[in-house]
Amino acid sequence: MKLPLFTTAFFGALFAIAAYAADDSAFKEEQTSSEWRMATYLGSPIYSASGEKMGDVKDVLFDRTGKIQTVVIGVGGFLGLGEKRVAVPFEVVTYVDENDERRIIVPLTKEELQNAPAYKVSEKTTMEKVTETATEVAVKASKKAVELKDKAVEKYKEYQEEADQDDKAN
Repeated sequence: MKLPLFTTAFFGALFAIAAYAADDSAFKEEQTSSEWRMATYLGSPIYSASGEKMGDVKDVLFDRTGKIQTVVIGVGGFLGLGEKRVAVPFEVVTYVDENDERRIIVPLTKEELQNAPAYKVSEKTTMEKVTETATEVAVKASKKAVELKDKAVEKYKEYQEEADQDDKAN
């Protein structure tokens, strides 16, 4: 008796989901002016309230409900080298529109961001894993290339010495 009841409930839920998906109101057709694309948000500059550029958005963290919790900002460094990542609560981030440009503002100074504790991630993206592996392979390949070059130089010297001895013998 329980099986038919389960089957009825399952198929009822399935039809409800299919009906919702078929309803046009389940889909959006275009981006609104109040929405930001994540692809645009990542890499966007971060400014202080006084307009000083302090870094850029490196990551956005959200909880399981989809609510954004944290914005990770890259500060300092040059072209990503020596850069430090700092996390701030999403609630402190504000936005202004200036000259048809959206600006992301945090209520901190550059010095406060640079002196903040560094943010550490606990999970890596596929790209980070690939980059890490590629770096390890490159380091190993570089060491092997130096080792092979040194062996080649040794062999060349041995052949030179043998050739010099053959010349003296003749």
